[in-house]
Amino acid sequence: MPQSIEPRTEYIVKPGDLLMNRASGSLELIGSAAVVGDDVQPRTLLCDKVYRLRLAGDWSAGYFAAIWTAPQIRDQIRLGTSGAEGMANSLPSGWIKTIRVPNVTSEDQAAWLAEYQVRERTSSKVVAAADALLSLLEERKRTVITAAVTGELDVTTARPIDVGKWVPNVGASVDSATAAQAQAPSIGGIG
Repeated sequence: MPQSIEPRTEYIVKPGDLLMNRASGSLELIGSAAVVGDDVQPRTLLCDKVYRLRLAGDWSAGYFAAIWTAPQIRDQIRLGTSGAEGMANSLPSGWIKTIRVPNVTSEDQAAWLAEYQVRERTSSKVVAAADALLSLLEERKRTVITAAVTGELDVTTARPIDVGKWVPNVGASVDSATAAQAQAPSIGGIG
């Protein structure tokens, strides 16, 4: 928002706010919730496609945002969504109040959330490692294809050593695959 315009303070997003997406062209995005972090930019305003939820009682915003991803909750959200896939879908505010969530003590919410966050961090690390491996495999694939196309790799002498595995024919038996790797020249960083 420009500095010259004074925002309506009731729409300023603050750290700790629980926000939920109420409208989207994707049914999977409707109802996704998050807690605003401490690093929110000043004068950030609430979008008209997002609800700010105010929880009654001892509900934890972090617990609520996390539990909101559960399949049982997502199914209830889909039932209340109006619109067709690919169109402007919306979730009425009245429907949110009808969604059933597990009623647990604040202590149980905190314990569950702590475990959930540990699992989320672990999952994120696994996904990052898998993405890095896929990137490396794509790079290796491109290198092998380039070597085969430019004639640096003779693919006519390859032979199978196992289901789905091929190595250059360098006179090695199935039992000595590591010896074959040692005999094969390094091509473009592979080997």
